[in-house]
Amino acid sequence: MTRSLTDQRPWLFPGVIPSHPLSRKAFNDQLARARIHSRSARTAALIALATELPAPVLADLLDLHIHTALKWARHAQRDWSTYLSARVGESPQESTPSLPH
Repeated sequence: MTRSLTDQRPWLFPGVIPSHPLSRKAFNDQLARARIHSRSARTAALIALATELPAPVLADLLDLHIHTALKWARHAQRDWSTYLSARVGESPQESTPSLPH
């Protein structure tokens, strides 16, 4: 029986050990050598996911600690409750923009 390419290399980025993926550090090192900076794209992707998913789901999906997922959810500010509570003390004139006459 012949083995297909997918049987021989199950990982998109195979590691030194054939049955394991490339480590995060090795992958980041390769990106750095190619002058690819992924930090801002990673941050944007995490914020986008945090706005769409509850923190426990985000933690399970990305293998993050629940506290890390909660921090991303807070950073993304999925709801506007903080904004609304900050506006409670404002007078109506302060919160409504004036219209030109």
